[in-house]
Amino acid sequence: MSVNYYLSVDVCSCCGRPAEILHIGKSIIGWKFLFKRYKNININTVNDWIKLIETKNNKIFDIYE
Repeated sequence: MSVNYYLSVDVCSCCGRPAEILHIGKSIIGWKFLFKRYKNININTVNDWIKLIETKNNKIFDIYE
């Protein structure tokens, strides 16, 4: 079984709508987590993802909510 994870970027405090949704990666039982790379917005490493995830008003969710 696999699970896809997403990041809601810059979620509005009034309506809850994100400015953008990015695919973080996929978790598969028995495999290492596979991170998505975005060259156009300089997300190339795990540390880049951590910085973006820790930013205020960003929320992680999976395909099952």
